[in-house]
Amino acid sequence: MLGNDAEVRMLEALRESVGARSRLLALVEVLNAGVVEGSGLRRLNRLLGEVGGGPPCLVRVPDEWLGPVAYACACWDSVAAGRWLGWALSARLDGGLVQDWLPGPGLESILRRSRLADRGFGRETHWICEMPAGFWARLGSHRWEVLKDIAVASDPAAPRRVLAQLAGSETWRHELLDLVASNPRTPMSALEEIAFASLASPQAQMRVAQNLNTGRRVLTRLASNSDAGVRLAVALNPGTPRRVRARLAGDVSVHVRAAVARRGDAGDEALAVLAADRECMVRSWVAWNAAAPAGVFEALLGDRNALVRSCAAANAAVPLELARARVADRAIGVRRCVAARAGIGREALAVLGVDAKPRVREAVAANPGAGEALLGRLARDGCEGVRRAVGANASTSAGVLEGLAGDADWWVRGSVASNPAAGAELLVCLGSDGDEYVRASTAENSATPEAVLAVLASDGCEGVRAAAAHNVAAPVSLLVGLAADPSASVRYCVAWNPSLPAEALSALAGDGSYRVRAAAADALGARPTARRVRA
Repeated sequence: MLGNDAEVRMLEALRESVGARSRLLALVEVLNAGVVEGSGLRRLNRLLGEVGGGPPCLVRVPDEWLGPVAYACACWDSVAAGRWLGWALSARLDGGLVQDWLPGPGLESILRRSRLADRGFGRETHWICEMPAGFWARLGSHRWEVLKDIAVASDPAAPRRVLAQLAGSETWRHELLDLVASNPRTPMSALEEIAFASLASPQAQMRVAQNLNTGRRVLTRLASNSDAGVRLAVALNPGTPRRVRARLAGDVSVHVRAAVARRGDAGDEALAVLAADRECMVRSWVAWNAAAPAGVFEALLGDRNALVRSCAAANAAVPLELARARVADRAIGVRRCVAARAGIGREALAVLGVDAKPRVREAVAANPGAGEALLGRLARDGCEGVRRAVGANASTSAGVLEGLAGDADWWVRGSVASNPAAGAELLVCLGSDGDEYVRASTAENSATPEAVLAVLASDGCEGVRAAAAHNVAAPVSLLVGLAADPSASVRYCVAWNPSLPAEALSALAGDGSYRVRAAAADALGARPTARRVRA
């Protein structure tokens, strides 16, 4: 089954390394199953080395390699491999948990959340439905005995009876309970058992509080938990009663109070109290909250902290007359937020349009309410960021756009090329620009003429063709052609285009590229017809 002599030598060398015999056998099993070709053995072997040498949540496996690595881990007689596999399977439970500020499913995301940029959410899961039957059979005979139960506990369609049994397991394995507590099908009685048993850990209790299926009575009890992480999860859970959330507004933890401050259902009384909180982080969330009572906004706009004032100035619920009073604020961020407000008025924009800071003038240039005269003056600004904002503004006149189309900066020309208000003649010119970014911006513009799109769809630059594949106004025949593009990136982009016919999208669901297949599967699931068929 080996592809060439080099792969044979690699496997022979691996045989001599310490503790690698079972890994060698796993690689052979993967080859025999046809999950990977012989030319990919070296890459797979390197990835397995990372899986066996570090915490599961910190191992970065590319999406297209998740299936081969998972199959190898199922065949590999290694507890470390089993732990990674359990971590990978736990991604199926993302949708049943509160995600804001909290770690994703899988015990490792709780233990290592300070080092996880995405906190464990958003991991790829399409590989799971592509795994052959032999993969699931291997899970039951893995050296790490709990892996079979973990595979069941991480299944969002697992039987409720089985989940209840796993919750009451006498072994009380932390990895298993973490997943049972995360599962949306776990019965409420089992969630209570996990949360309030004598051996319950704060980690398991946090998961219960994070579970969107947890009942109000359980959340009410957990709101008095001594662990701040558990109370934070309660504050963020939309099922928490308002009276409980109001009580958490006086919590000793700043993060719990901030979580209450950002909720639209916190209640006027709680938000009014939090608007005077000693921590600026809490006050800034109240200032950002559109549900905050009108009486607190004037004080927040005059807050000593610039972040709080900026959040209040950007809040659409804050009356415009209060926001206009901050046009001369000493903080750049506040003035920029005022300049970005819709309906702020031309007088305020005229003042901010001559601000000394380019970031403020840029916000003015992007405001649809800026007049033609002001936009014409900002189109001659010395900062390319300001000119770019004018070029992207749908309110900019045709004459000003024509002038910016000849700008020396490619970023500025690209903004004009992406503007739906740009005329056909202008887009024809920009479609032949020497810069690929400008051509790509033209290709993605829904106002670009079909003849220009046809030329850009065959552009020698992959990024330009991918931009054309994104264009929802592109002709169906052009999109079908791009669905057969030799570049996987182009096919990936066209899979997300809602104008692509269902037949062509279904064909992409069997594409040779994993990324394309995953995108096509998601796109099919998002279409109304697909949802009706599933129902």
